[in-house]
Amino acid sequence: MLVNLSKAIRKSIIPLLLVFAWNINANPNPDWPLEDTIQGNNAVKALFASDEILDITIYFDDLKKLKRDISDDPSNHKACVLVNNVKGKDFFEIKVKTRGNFRKNPMNCNFPPLKLDFRKDELGNSIFEGQNRLKLVTHCRSGNMEYDQYVIQEYLAYRIYNIITDKSFKVRLARVNYIDNLEKCKAMTRYAFLIEDADDMAERNGYTHVELKNIPQTYTDYFYENLLSVYQYMIGNTDWSVPGMHNIKLILEKPDHRPVPVPYDFDFSGIVNTYYSFPSEKLAINSVEERLFRGYERPMEDFQKVLDYLFTKQDEIMSLYENSQLSEKQKTRAIEYLDEFFSIISDEDLINREFVMKAKKYQNIANLPGAH
Repeated sequence: MLVNLSKAIRKSIIPLLLVFAWNINANPNPDWPLEDTIQGNNAVKALFASDEILDITIYFDDLKKLKRDISDDPSNHKACVLVNNVKGKDFFEIKVKTRGNFRKNPMNCNFPPLKLDFRKDELGNSIFEGQNRLKLVTHCRSGNMEYDQYVIQEYLAYRIYNIITDKSFKVRLARVNYIDNLEKCKAMTRYAFLIEDADDMAERNGYTHVELKNIPQTYTDYFYENLLSVYQYMIGNTDWSVPGMHNIKLILEKPDHRPVPVPYDFDFSGIVNTYYSFPSEKLAINSVEERLFRGYERPMEDFQKVLDYLFTKQDEIMSLYENSQLSEKQKTRAIEYLDEFFSIISDEDLINREFVMKAKKYQNIANLPGAH
C-alpha cells in the first residue's frame, strides 16, 4: 500500500503511477454519497481534538535575531514552550524558524509566521503528543490589535472547511505569550493558531500527501475540485492555484484515483479582508471582497449537489461565527458576508450567472474531468 511507503519512495513513485493510472475518460458525474465521501476515518491527534483555546508561552533565546532571520533558508533558533492545558503544565525545548513569503517580508509584516520544531520522542503524553513540526500563524503587526482579528478570521475560515469536509487542515486557536529572554523585544500576548501537519491530515483521512506541481486543476478529483472552488467563492478567496501548488496541498487515496486538493492560507480572502490583501491584476475584480468563481464548468445539477450540501451546514457555520472571539464589528461583517453567499445560492438565476456562466472552460479533450 502507498500509505506504508516511506516519504522518499512515495514522492518519487507516485508521479509515475499517476501518469499511467488516471482514467481521464472516467464517468464525470457519479452519484456520490456526500456524507460518506466527505467524512474522515481516523482519530485526530490530541492537539487538534479540542476547540478550547490554548494558553502558550514561548521563551525565545533572542527574539529580535529570529525576527531578522528572513532569508529563503532561515536558521533554527532556540526557544522553550510552556503550555497550560487540562493535563497540567508542559514545558519543552524547541527550535523555531521564520516561514512564509508575503508575511515574512518586513515591509508587509513586522512579526513573521513561525515554524515550531519539537523533539517528537520527548513529548510523551502531552498535548503535543505525536507532533513534530508545526506551523504557527501569528499576528502580522505588533502594536495594532486589529491584526488579532485577522488571525481569528483566518482561523475561522479553516474551521468552515472543517465543517464542510474532514479533508481539511485542523487548526487550534491559542493565546501566545511571547517572551524574549534577552529583553530586546517587549513581552506581549497575542492570538495565533497552529495548523495540522499535511501528512497527518492525509493519514487521518486514509490518504497520502503527495507533492506534485503542474497538475491541471481538471485532473484532480471531480467532486472535491468543485467543492473546493465553491468554498473559495464562499469566503471570497482567489489566492490559490492547483497547478502552481499555491496555497493547495494534494492528497491521494489510491494510485488509480485523482488527487484531492486541500486549501490553506486564507489571509487574502474577502472574509478576512486584511489591510494588506489585494487581488491579482490578472483577475477582473477590484477588491478581495468581490467574489469570483475559479472552478471549472459543470452541469447545473453538479453545482446544485454541492450547494444543497452547503445549505445543510449553514446553521453550523453561522453558529461558529456567532460564538467566536471576534469583535462585534468583525463578527457582524463576516456574518453579513456569509449571508450574501447563501442568498446567492438560493437564487437559480444567480447560480447560473456566478457559477455556470463564469466557470472556466475545458480547452481540449485531454482536460475532460475524470472521477475514481
